Amino acid sequence: MKNNLLLPGFTLILLFLMNTNLSAQYYENIEFKKGDVEAQVGVGLMSTFVGKNTNTTILPLSLSVNYRLQKHLSIGAYLGYSQTEYVAPEEDGEKLPGMTPELVNNYFLTGLRFQGHFSRDRFDFYGGGMIGYNFSVNESENLTDGRLQNIRVEDYADAWTWSGYIGAKYLLTKHFGVFGEVGYGASLFTIGINTRF
Repeated sequence: MKNNLLLPGFTLILLFLMNTNLSAQYYENIEFKKGDVEAQVGVGLMSTFVGKNTNTTILPLSLSVNYRLQKHLSIGAYLGYSQTEYVAPEEDGEKLPGMTPELVNNYFLTGLRFQGHFSRDRFDFYGGGMIGYNFSVNESENLTDGRLQNIRVEDYADAWTWSGYIGAKYLLTKHFGVFGEVGYGASLFTIGINTRF
């Protein structure tokens, strides 16, 4: 699957950036502090809709903005999106030619996050919880009465949700860094960039 080719590329870029040799004369003492505003843009490596006969057609994308109430406590907003398609089961292990997806699920998640932080120099380890609202826009030519092969689509469509997550970020410069996160959102695993204002 072509989406799997992105993972090695992102991994190599992150390793290169994190192992870049900073000379002593350009090294800044960078600290996270009260009043910081941070924005993170992430790409998911695994959709929350992983399952048999599903394909991720648009990698999960997320945007979050956080405000540090204290050095070790922040509050923020989250927005995520992913697109997954469900295809009918294969017959005799072969995909039928010209087969179209039975259902295309456009998934949106928005929420309010509360985070605790443990920061040391350029590293910031964090974890927290989110209360959010998720909704799906489903497209299908074969969807009738809210059912698709005995699956009630609306049962998974719009709902309040809560989740937990942990992550780490590393500042390459005073205002720019990289991060990785594990937890429920538009994706189960997310990597990306962050900026600090």
